Amino acid sequence: MLKRLHLPARLTRPLLPLQPTSQLLTMSSFTSQAQGQSSRGRGRRPPRDADADADPAVAHNIRFSKALSYALRHGADELGLAMSADGYVQVSDLLAHNKFKNYTLADLQAVVNNNDKQRFTLTHDPDTDTWRVKANQGHSLKSVTDLQLTALTLDTIPPVVVHGTSLDAWNNGIKAQGLKVMSRHHVHCAKGLPGESGVISGMRRASQVMVFINVKLAVQDGMEWFESPNGVILSSGFEGVIAPKYFERVVDRKGNQLM
Repeated sequence: MLKRLHLPARLTRPLLPLQPTSQLLTMSSFTSQAQGQSSRGRGRRPPRDADADADPAVAHNIRFSKALSYALRHGADELGLAMSADGYVQVSDLLAHNKFKNYTLADLQAVVNNNDKQRFTLTHDPDTDTWRVKANQGHSLKSVTDLQLTALTLDTIPPVVVHGTSLDAWNNGIKAQGLKVMSRHHVHCAKGLPGESGVISGMRRASQVMVFINVKLAVQDGMEWFESPNGVILSSGFEGVIAPKYFERVVDRKGNQLM
């Protein structure tokens, strides 16, 4: 005969309903989200802009700026936009393209004027009443051969020239092989660290490693260096590489010496 078991009350209480999975947030997932928002590397989606979420007009301009940057630096051929050797595209052609049909000349002027890194130049010809726009640097298009850069000499080299990169890129290539132009025409450098006086562009604010370059030595060895209209210091090195011998010092964000 089967005996009836009498379980303790604590084991016979009804279970509480489970919360939906979407309402549960573990510390590990919170940490990974925070890390994803606080760090940014090449190929990684940048964090969303809080102002963009709050203001549709800001979001509109941010989308335009990103699309414009791609078109003028890398995608003109792909999009069928005629580009001059100095990187200019006719604004009428740009805004007629399906990708930019929701934007106006006023939108373009706002993006150019308000860009904190001064990435673009917009010009107007009063004789023909036509507008042209270009990216100031960062091109991968082979057809762009005359960016109107200013060549640096021993007398015009800035006191500081620094390239910002990620710790992973430093450890897995740059440290041993040097800085490479990759798909661009030049290696990009700044005249100081982000936020310093006179530093407009040339380095991501999220850079983890700062490579300070002895440009004077490089120029003495025959390496060509240039400055773009928005103050970015550029060089294609020798055969696309700035060798480690030209690294003056290398530090991380905390100032620790890496070389």
